[in-house]
Amino acid sequence: MRALREALDQTFSKDELRTLCVDLGIDYEDIPGDGKDSLVRELVAYVERRGRLPELIAYVQRARPHLNLMLPESRPEPLVLAPPPAKPPSAIPRWSLVGGALVAALLLGLLAAGMIPPTGQAPVTPPATTSLDLTSDSLTVRELEPLLREANILLSAAGTQQEQAMRSYFTGPDSAYHLLAVNSLQVLDGQRFRQPIYLDELDRWYTERVGETDYVAEGRRLHAADLQAAMVQAWNNHYGQQQTALAALLEPAQ
Repeated sequence: MRALREALDQTFSKDELRTLCVDLGIDYEDIPGDGKDSLVRELVAYVERRGRLPELIAYVQRARPHLNLMLPESRPEPLVLAPPPAKPPSAIPRWSLVGGALVAALLLGLLAAGMIPPTGQAPVTPPATTSLDLTSDSLTVRELEPLLREANILLSAAGTQQEQAMRSYFTGPDSAYHLLAVNSLQVLDGQRFRQPIYLDELDRWYTERVGETDYVAEGRRLHAADLQAAMVQAWNNHYGQQQTALAALLEPAQ
């Protein structure tokens, strides 16, 4: 979304934007906005609400072939290996029964010697597996996507092409979408949305609140209060609701 808006704003004149609307069957007068930047923002939002983002991206790509707005369609999806087939149960050999009896006798001896806790005493639990460090500079979009899905944040509701385009925007730890994904996970702090929200829509509402030039607060941190408000706006716009509190949209992570 951000890259698409920048492409339209920087490489299309207002007359070319008017021609674009005519070619796509969009009434130019239905798009509000005085300056070109606001016109572009409203145009992208207009086609997004109607599920026509892939059509707009394809038009821009044809008109400006030097822009790389999406990944090539021929790029193969990552290979997902099927789990190995389950082995059929086999008969328990006689020697394993003997070995089991010896192990049971050994455990009884250790219990009598006080070397293992009796039944009812809380067992010692192993340390939990360390999760990904969200402050790491080396996180890739493929590492972030599973975390986003767990939080019920998807890349886009506009289809596979737009999802591929979104992945191409994660160009490093300082890219807008990378920062938005990491900061969103930090705001949720282990919680998840009750229904999916979409990162490209969240980017739109966060950008409207803080502006392009003030996207980042300091370092790699976004404006936390504005990000939470943008989450509520993205939810309300997508589901046609009037929620006011982020907490009402969340549930514990499963």
